[in-house]
Amino acid sequence: MTAIKRCGWVVEWSEEDQCFVGSYPGIIGPCCHGDSEDEVYEQLRKIVDDWLEIEYEDRKRKANGQASSLSPYADRVKSHLAVYRRYRLGIEQEGIWDSKSYEHILPKELLWLNLIDTFRAEIRQYIAESGISLNQFFHHLNSLQAARLNLLWPLLNCAEPSLLVDTLGIGPGEVAHWEFEKVIDSNEKTSFDLYLELDSGTKVFIESKYTEEQFRSCKDDEQHRQKLREIYVPAMRDYVTPDYLKKGKFFANYQLLRNLAYIDPERNDKVVFLVPRANEKIVGQLQAVLKSAILDASVRSLVKIRYLEDVVSNAIALAGLPSGNLSLRTHLLFYREKYLI
Repeated sequence: MTAIKRCGWVVEWSEEDQCFVGSYPGIIGPCCHGDSEDEVYEQLRKIVDDWLEIEYEDRKRKANGQASSLSPYADRVKSHLAVYRRYRLGIEQEGIWDSKSYEHILPKELLWLNLIDTFRAEIRQYIAESGISLNQFFHHLNSLQAARLNLLWPLLNCAEPSLLVDTLGIGPGEVAHWEFEKVIDSNEKTSFDLYLELDSGTKVFIESKYTEEQFRSCKDDEQHRQKLREIYVPAMRDYVTPDYLKKGKFFANYQLLRNLAYIDPERNDKVVFLVPRANEKIVGQLQAVLKSAILDASVRSLVKIRYLEDVVSNAIALAGLPSGNLSLRTHLLFYREKYLI
């Protein structure tokens, strides 16, 4: 047999059957056949998509009936990823962190398996060419850096320029320029998970979270007090309540509030927080702070909370349209299988 592989799908010629046969190793065996490679490829892609849909719905039904659903979100995710490591990736060995082994961590030498195989090679190439430094937690299956690259890189590179804009609801416009882990101001030093410039002139600053239970605080030291006085208060005094610009509340919600300095009502510049709805702790902090900290309703409209579950579902739907990208849709189904509970 001669095997032809496309993003994990395998279509190979069978001398015995005198036809092409399709499979997806590790997920589904030989399951379709035909006289042409393209015919079998399309059949296989549809079968894999349907299988992932059924598996995801079955997993949701089981989770809804289990007492473990009452445990903290991060623990549920780690338990799910431990199963993913064993049965999807086929890795029995646990990874090590701080001299201890954990079920949701990959052995460091296998860290690239944290990138979903559909676009693993392409994302690895992007990381090498862009100079992005891998986070020390990248071999953790719940690594935020890996999670956002697995989702956002394909939406930026394997789809129409408007797909991410439509999925996040941040238009009008299309993505004209983007950068991961972008530092806008070297004095202020916030690193945005993803920075977008739309062809409409709008800038979009995206901050994401996955299993983290809160936005980080900061120390009450002279360095941060100086930044508060010289950068944050002048930038936000017109639309953030005075009590949130005092060191007590500001430092307690530092990682969240410092993002708001990049809002610009005149240019329609937006800040987007991308978080799982199921992560109730971080959603609660985000909603409570934004509701009480922002004075002006027009400014509040420039701060978007987008739930990871909705973003993935919307992207799957858009990628599945007749004019969409079915390879991207399958990748997003794999993303949902891995990351959403």
